[in-house]
Amino acid sequence: MHNQWVLDVMADLQVFARRNGLDELAAQLELCRAVGVAEIASICEGHPGNEHRAAEPTGDDPALAGERH
Repeated sequence: MHNQWVLDVMADLQVFARRNGLDELAAQLELCRAVGVAEIASICEGHPGNEHRAAEPTGDDPALAGERH
């Protein structure tokens, strides 16, 4: 699973949140991690239409607007 790193980052953020009393953030990160696990598993299982989903921007992220050529 080549996308495992993103789950590891979320786990690290969750640990940081817990240690610093950010309980709601920790809870939300737990939910985000669960979503990430499910989506990455779906991509790895080869569901049609998901092969490139994680790698290609959707155009909805304003931060990526200046990155397109």
